[in-house]
Formats: sequence, structure tokens, C-alpha cells
Amino acid sequence: MASFPAGHYRRAVERGNVAIALLANTIATAATLVGWNLTFGSTSGALADAWSALPVGPWPLLTCVRKCDGAPGSLTITAATKTRNNLPMRLFALSLLSWAALCAECAPASLLWIPHDPKADALYRFEQGGKAGYIDPSGVIVIPPRSDLAPGAEFHQGLAPLKGQTGRFLDRKGNVVAVPPPAKSEDTAPAVRFSEQGACRPAGECGLKLGCDFTPIGRDGRALSGEVYQNALPFHEGLAAVEKQGLWGFIDEGGKVVAPPHFADARSFSEGLARVRLTDDGSWGYLARSGKLAIAPWFEYADDFVEGLALVGNSDDGFWYIRKDGHEAFPNRFILATRFFKGLAHVQLLDPDGDENDWFAYIDKSGHSVFTYHR
Repeated sequence: MASFPAGHYRRAVERGNVAIALLANTIATAATLVGWNLTFGSTSGALADAWSALPVGPWPLLTCVRKCDGAPGSLTITAATKTRNNLPMRLFALSLLSWAALCAECAPASLLWIPHDPKADALYRFEQGGKAGYIDPSGVIVIPPRSDLAPGAEFHQGLAPLKGQTGRFLDRKGNVVAVPPPAKSEDTAPAVRFSEQGACRPAGECGLKLGCDFTPIGRDGRALSGEVYQNALPFHEGLAAVEKQGLWGFIDEGGKVVAPPHFADARSFSEGLARVRLTDDGSWGYLARSGKLAIAPWFEYADDFVEGLALVGNSDDGFWYIRKDGHEAFPNRFILATRFFKGLAHVQLLDPDGDENDWFAYIDKSGHSVFTYHR
């Protein structure tokens, strides 16, 4: 899920630590009175995005967002104020955040939902009155809202897990059934992967690790080249993002450099394009497999291309979808949105005046709502 300053900010504390939220709110209020601009964030113990200042709306937000292929991502505390950046206030905010990251558990935000397993069934969750139901791709309610479904449950082979009931599931007809655990499948080793040397520790974001070196190796365990990288993401579509001397580039499965390391940040390829950022506080664009920019970097937020479309956004316009030529897929703008899954995406709607409301929808790839509901 994308949870990002969209110009129309949601007042919310979504599954966080209320005490930290109140403290952040107090600091935000004080900052507002003196005209300081404060934006800070943490990534599960790694203070990764703490220095990205964005023009946000008038309310602080404590929320957990999904980053990088649906993994639970960073705890982000964003406080909006009136005027300029102020280094002392940022340092104070950063010290607060170091404590906050230890005290608050980061959980996925619950406003929007979309399956993250590509093998999940094409059934789509919606919530009303604290209960969850499911629709089919045409917008017909298959499972009316009920309270016993597991949080964020996906349907697989016609079954969704029940809350607190191990081994018991709900089928598509609404019947509760008991199912034996599935047989474990054998993992197939990828043709090319990275060996890790050193005291690796998770960096808390996107599968990155710190404190070790990475060398590309084949299935036989032999190094493909003599290159050693500070960080690396797994190979996707035959290419991998690698970090050297603080900059990111891409190599192919033979170890050949496709794009030299000159990006401040990069993500894996998806449908022939990869997200890249030229500077730490810069905008996101998309790189082609040739190593050349296919879409110029000017998005404050950008997601992977999925089913031919990518979710992008900025603080002034909210979220929208683009095609692979960089043009918008349809003119709609949203407060929050997800990537597409089997033809549908989950969005929070703006009202006709462009303000926030509590209306949500599942839309198709032409931007039309197939199911609209009020939380």
C-alpha cells in the first residue's frame, strides 16, 4: 500500500503506538507555532528516510506503510508546518524517532488492501463497520462483511484463514471448513544469486542488508566476476540492482554492468522498467533494460509497473497511474491507492471539491469504479 503525503492528509493513527502519536502531535503543534517545517521517518530501526522534506498537509500522521513488494515498511511520523526547514528541529525530531522506532511496532496500514501474493485468488477485501467482506472482479459481493476473518486475509484456492482459528478457513460460499496443512514445496535455487560475506544484518527495508559484501555467483557456487558490492537486491528479469561506493547500478546474470553505479537509490526491474533516483532527496524515474532512462524522474512517489501500469504520486496532486510511456493512464487522482492485482486496484477517493472523504473504491484499468463503499 502507498501511504504518502497526498496534499489532502488523513488524520489518523493507524495501528501504531498512541503515546508516540501524542508526543509527535505535541512536537508538531509546537513546530507549527514557530514556523518550522518538520518531516521525519524511520525504517524499522534504520533511520533511512529521515531527511526527506515534503510539502505536506496540516495534520501529523503516525502510520506504517508498505514498501518494496508489499513487505511491512517504515514507521513514518510526518508533522506538517508552515514555512522553512530548520536543522535543529530536525535533529531533535531524529532523536525522538530513534526512541519511537524502538517503542512502536510497525504494522501495515489498513485503509487499503490488495493481495501481495500473485497466486492469490481474484477476490478483493473491503471493510465496513470493523468487519471485512470480499467482492469478485465484477464488483459483486461474494462474502458479506463479517468479523471472524483474519486481518488482511487473502483467498487461496477458494479459502481464507479465520482470525485466531488455526487450521480453519472460510470458503467462497461463506462456509467454515477445516483444511489439513498443505504439503511443503521444494524450493528451486535461482540460476544466479549473491553470496554474502561478513556480519550481515537486516537494514529493515526492501530486503537490504548491512555489514557484509555481496558477490554474484552461479548455481555451482562460482563467482561470476571479481566484483564485490556493498549491497544488492535479488535478480529480477535477468538484472539485479547493486550498490558500490554508495551508488546503485545494475548488472546482468553474467556479471556484466548494464547501468554503471550512479543512482542514489534503485529498485528491482518489473515489467522491463526499474525505479531509480538520481539524488537522495530527488524524484523517482524509471530505467529501461538498456540502462537509459525511459521515464524522467519527477515523481515524489513511484511504485513498480504491474499489469502495464505504475502508481505514482506527489504531495500536490495525490496519486495517479501512468503507462510505460510515462503518460497518465486516466485522469483520476486519489488520496491513497495500491498497485493493480488481476485487473483491479484499491483507492481512496477525493470528493468533488478535491477534499478528503471516507469513500473507497476498487477501480479497473480504465479508471472506472466497479465497487464503491463507505467505511
